[in-house]
Amino acid sequence: MLHPRFGLVLVLLLALLPRLAASDPLRPGHWELVTIVQPQISSVQCIVLVEQKDGQWTATLAAPHPRIPGQRLDAFKVDGKTLTLTLDGPVGKLTFVAELAGTGPEIKGFYGDDRRLQMAILKPTEKSELAPEDLSRALTVPEPMRLATSLTARLNQLRNQHLRETDAEKKTQLAQEVNDLQKRVNEEVPRLYREVVSRHGDELAGSFAAMTLISQAARTPAPANEVRAWIDAVLRASQPYGDRWVQEQRVRIAEALRTQPDLVPIALELARAVDQGSSGQASLDRQSRLLNLLHGLETKAGDETAAAKTKARLDKIELALDQEYQTKVPPFKPTPFAGRKSPSTRAVVMELFTGAQCPPCVAADVAFDALVDTYRPADVVFLQYHLHIPGPDPLTNADAEARFQYYRQAFANDMRGTPSTVFNGKPAAGGGGGMANAENKYGQYRGIIEPLLEQSAVARLELTAQRSGNRVTMSAKVSDLASPKDTLRLRFVLVEDSVRYVGGNALRFHHHVVRDFPGGVAGFPVADGQSVEANVNLDDLRQKLNQYLADYAARRPFPKPDRPMDLQRLRVMALLQDDETHAILDARQVELPPATAQR
Repeated sequence: MLHPRFGLVLVLLLALLPRLAASDPLRPGHWELVTIVQPQISSVQCIVLVEQKDGQWTATLAAPHPRIPGQRLDAFKVDGKTLTLTLDGPVGKLTFVAELAGTGPEIKGFYGDDRRLQMAILKPTEKSELAPEDLSRALTVPEPMRLATSLTARLNQLRNQHLRETDAEKKTQLAQEVNDLQKRVNEEVPRLYREVVSRHGDELAGSFAAMTLISQAARTPAPANEVRAWIDAVLRASQPYGDRWVQEQRVRIAEALRTQPDLVPIALELARAVDQGSSGQASLDRQSRLLNLLHGLETKAGDETAAAKTKARLDKIELALDQEYQTKVPPFKPTPFAGRKSPSTRAVVMELFTGAQCPPCVAADVAFDALVDTYRPADVVFLQYHLHIPGPDPLTNADAEARFQYYRQAFANDMRGTPSTVFNGKPAAGGGGGMANAENKYGQYRGIIEPLLEQSAVARLELTAQRSGNRVTMSAKVSDLASPKDTLRLRFVLVEDSVRYVGGNALRFHHHVVRDFPGGVAGFPVADGQSVEANVNLDDLRQKLNQYLADYAARRPFPKPDRPMDLQRLRVMALLQDDETHAILDARQVELPPATAQR
């Protein structure tokens, strides 16, 4: 028989067991922050040294990411069972959040900000330094997933080869190879991913495979019961990373399914679950994203009453965000240009190639906007082209893509992607960064523009343009050519002064967005004393732009349904360019009154 004293000890031990089992996994020592963005690769962001002093947890940055300049530990806090770790760097502050659930030596959570979120793990490590070879680590994945990702990677590689190839015969051959491999990918990859979900549905690989299938369901019809099974697999695998990550996954799935009419009810169900589960503490950006999604789905579902209520909520959020944005961007005060020192009247042309989904483009975009307020229209002509880099951008058009290729073929080493900047036809000051680097880019751009403003004129360009309803007409005359050449081209450009669209980089307004090259992106041959005319019908232009976006969406869906195309406040630009050297000899612009002002 058990002695009463031993029985009491046993009772106390049994009472303590749940508490011991739930003890925090956090321990003093070095920890590495690892993000998972692909099923087969994890990425180390930094190493921190965690210590406990006077009952409080503290941390220091032991090893910053060697490829993230200026990365620093901004905050580390353990509040009850919630751990937060914030890193500051070129793209702003990114935060890791996790619940200390006592589930093992690894602490699972999520990392990022309101615009970009990833699964992340805080892992104990014996290392206190990070070398470049430590940053990426291969993860073991099921064989069907390895085959599927290899096929997709090969297809992307072939597409890039085809894009870069200049030899016509080789380009045709590569086009056929891309077409053949695309057919194989369409047939084999979905089957391989279904196999992964079937065999590894509760694992991380199964979650990634299911998310890929969900994304494909937006283009290729799939039975609703199968889609729901994929959603369950994603949400099960997401739970260890916290409720915020689960909600993020619900939103991403709903965004992926909203373009497939038969799956709109499922997407709406997911969006409403997130909305109803919101604590009301979400940031304005998160609320905007969710309400935009919810409003679009309710509209597609034909629930006009619910859509109207959501729209009223959304309008308040968007107005607040616009006001907040305009008080903070740019995060510095531009200084107006004092004027030229020489008598030159030659205009400088700055062309920016960017993308609304491009976080590293933020510094270049914001600097560009500040420059527009720095110079007079007679001094500098600003053109902003949008490209589908790294994701689909509804401000992109065929002429913008052709203009990028025009420069890329001549300056392959300088025109590799976005952001890229071209001054008077010559690439310079490439690259960008986050908002914190905007003022540096602004100064860098001014350092290029102002010496160009002092260069002597080598031609004279006159431009007239007018708008009558939906028709815009324009005429330009070239004179006083210092060196007449057969390679000179006169190009007209139609730009929209300001476009409101919020993409992945969170910029809310985009300025001097190129919408069209009236008469063609190749321009017109022109000689000294010659005039050139062109016109554009804005209804036809809208139809052309919408058709381009629809064709692109058939291959690669847009992240949101917005198609901003107001075309009210417009400018016409004229460029005189030498296609042999790509130098722009002169430029002029005319601001058109909006159609409503002409009634």
